[in-house]
Amino acid sequence: SVAGNGVFIMGFVPKQQVDAIVGYAVDQGLLRLSVLAPQDAYGAAVVESMKEATAELNVTMAQARFYDPSIADPSGDVKAIADYDRRRRALLEQRAQLQRQQDEVSQQALKRLEKRDTIGDVEFDALLLPDTGQKLRSLASLLSYYDVDLPAVRLLGLRNWDEVANPETEPALLGAWFAAPSPSENERFRNRFEDAFGKMPARLASLAYDATALAAVLAQDAGDPRFGF
Repeated sequence: SVAGNGVFIMGFVPKQQVDAIVGYAVDQGLLRLSVLAPQDAYGAAVVESMKEATAELNVTMAQARFYDPSIADPSGDVKAIADYDRRRRALLEQRAQLQRQQDEVSQQALKRLEKRDTIGDVEFDALLLPDTGQKLRSLASLLSYYDVDLPAVRLLGLRNWDEVANPETEPALLGAWFAAPSPSENERFRNRFEDAFGKMPARLASLAYDATALAAVLAQDAGDPRFGF
């Protein structure tokens, strides 16, 4: 919110990231989206951006739910957005109904339900998780536990997912999509940096490079550019 009037933001703000991932999801045919965000300023910005993006694309924002980022176990909020209790009751009622019928078709249907924990769909086909790190892993695992996963629901993420080490080791994240800069551009920068300095760059080196390039361009403007406060 401080951007403008000579103040520049280095990196990607939440709205840019949300617009990118929501736009991609809609292009792939996912038209009912929800978000499960931390209850802080960052989470609020993401949810507001999600509302704007879905409205602009004329698709449904089914739910926006917040959780306390300070708690270790967010299972209550995950269970709620998964509508687990209703779907669990639907399964138990279906089982009871089939058990009362003795015909072969009903018994086969009952057998197919033996390994199910719920039946029925949630009200969204894509869920945005803007958190990262261990909390992201926990949320994804809990969603899978409460029967919210592929192929019915696609998990979506933002730029900070790129900071998660070995995300493929979390089975619940396999097949998820997240917004991030092009890996090829980052690899090209890393190679140029290594050629120039004989070592690999720090993670934030590309932002420092961009900030310096921006300052160099601004310095060519007429007047007396200010680069600090």
